[in-house]
Amino acid sequence: MQKEIGHSLREYIPAVFNLINVIVFSTVSGMAWLISGTHYSVPWSIWVGIILLLLIVIQFVAFHKVRHERDALKNSIKPTLILEFKHSDDSFHFKSYGGEIYRLSIHNSGFQTIENLQASIAEINPIPQGLPALPLPLVCPRSLNPGADSYISVVGHFTNDYRADKIVILDDIKGDWPVQTLIPFDKYDLTVKVTGRNVPAITETFTVFASGNKVHMMRKLGG
Repeated sequence: MQKEIGHSLREYIPAVFNLINVIVFSTVSGMAWLISGTHYSVPWSIWVGIILLLLIVIQFVAFHKVRHERDALKNSIKPTLILEFKHSDDSFHFKSYGGEIYRLSIHNSGFQTIENLQASIAEINPIPQGLPALPLPLVCPRSLNPGADSYISVVGHFTNDYRADKIVILDDIKGDWPVQTLIPFDKYDLTVKVTGRNVPAITETFTVFASGNKVHMMRKLGG
């Protein structure tokens, strides 16, 4: 305890004296210079009051500086999710099925592990006929270590089987395989939501559409 108090005093005293030099001396010197050009004298009690008021201001400024540094440090160690778009040409499903998958990259930019990660398609507009109830859960890692990246597969298109004329939503999982929800070729706005136990939820809206015999996915303009 004594070492901690001594360390605090070694940082506190120089900081306060620096503020005294800047605030008290400059303020008092400036007021004395102004008054010296007049015929008025200022009672000593007013000078004492001014100095005491400035000391209170100094204490607040010192506290404000420490609080600002504390909040900056606190924010820097919080886990923070970043949701990015990435086209996964190298995905396992792409190589296995001869199609393509669009997925999102998630990144933990903080210094704590993000726990209990969950991802879902929260909204689809327009809603395709026969679509299961929303939200549609997506496959994602259960946790994400500090500085780590991972991926969430969202939609795909496979041209060599019965899914050739459908957009495939890669939702949920059974064993090692996503449960694929098929929706007709059209243009859709998909809102993806990612949550974790110790991070605020994030959402991003993407436009998915079919052009010719290909499916495309991009971040919604203005979304």
